[in-house]
Amino acid sequence: MGLSKGQKKRLYGENTQVHSPAPSPPAARSRLKAQAEPRVITDYSAAELAAQPEKGGGSYIFVGVAFTVTALFLLYYYLILLPGISTVAGVTAPELMASFDAEHLEALASGLGEEGIRSYQIVHRSTGLILPLIFAFTWWNMVRASRFELLLGRLMLALPLAYAGVFMAGGFALDQAIANPLSSATALASLLIALRWGLFVLCLLQLGYLAVRLVRSKVDAFSRGELPGQS
Repeated sequence: MGLSKGQKKRLYGENTQVHSPAPSPPAARSRLKAQAEPRVITDYSAAELAAQPEKGGGSYIFVGVAFTVTALFLLYYYLILLPGISTVAGVTAPELMASFDAEHLEALASGLGEEGIRSYQIVHRSTGLILPLIFAFTWWNMVRASRFELLLGRLMLALPLAYAGVFMAGGFALDQAIANPLSSATALASLLIALRWGLFVLCLLQLGYLAVRLVRSKVDAFSRGELPGQS
């Protein structure tokens, strides 16, 4: 038999009901939710949010790395690889000469032997292809970073591209000339190697011009107070 309300009151006292907590008002729940969520600061100025593609610091770093790689390839090719071939053959490698004739190529082929000639041809089809491509790619980026006008920029780009093309063509012409030194390929190979040296000198002069132009632009920007960090 269940107890009546009066009996429960006499038996348990006044606290006969377990009061559930009152529901939080909507305003209190909103404050609790706001405190639990992370705050996102969005008070950036328009200048901070705007893209700034003209700074170009990263592009100069990239060009510097590419130039270093190209310089190392050139040093390896002209100071290590070709002198090694010259030592094995007993005569100077044609790429290190301004011109050569059929007699010189016959002496080179005799000194290298069949195995050495194959290795020499592999050089033309490996390093002899990679080096001019890297060279042209580096010069292309240096000219682009200099921001010439359209026509002048294209003229500046023509020089390293011509050097790369002549470089690769000279290697293949040398392969044919060594296989048959008395053929017309010998004269063509000698012409291409001479042209390669001439274009290389012009590329070095172009590099000097780009360096002077860059330094002059930085000096002018410094005098106008436009360099980063200048107030």
